[in-house]
Amino acid sequence: MTDLEARYAELEAAAEEKRRARMRRQPLILIALLQFLVVGIGLVAAVDLRRLETPQGVALRWTQAATFGSCDDYLHFSIGTSIGTDDRSRAELCRALRAMTEDARLNNAQIGLAVRHVSRHGSTAVVRLDVSHNKDVRHAVLDLRRAGGRWVVVRDATSCATVACA
Repeated sequence: MTDLEARYAELEAAAEEKRRARMRRQPLILIALLQFLVVGIGLVAAVDLRRLETPQGVALRWTQAATFGSCDDYLHFSIGTSIGTDDRSRAELCRALRAMTEDARLNNAQIGLAVRHVSRHGSTAVVRLDVSHNKDVRHAVLDLRRAGGRWVVVRDATSCATVACA
């Protein structure tokens, strides 16, 4: 009986050592996984920021903001024309944009945005894109210009006719 108890004790000690080794490896695996995720997120963010340096990237971002009601992006990536300047406050404009885009936010899986053509001439650009909702496709033409070292969409009658401006 003592040999059997000694054998159990020996097996128990070996199992305990294996558990300790596994416990030492788990934090290292977790740290490696988190580092991989951080690098991946950083890469995606860098690509996204690089895209926003191009006219097509800004046009897509602004159209997405105008379609789904993201007021900050709508205002950040566009400028109004001096003709017919909007006298509303930022809060009023944002409320109007959110109200206009309620249906799009509820049915966002059915809406698609695709760039068709980009023509760039110095500090101006024209981006043609398609805004689709189910089988209805609207062709938008957006004028962009460089302002403050970045591309912005010019909110005018042409752009607001196809991408409903607030």
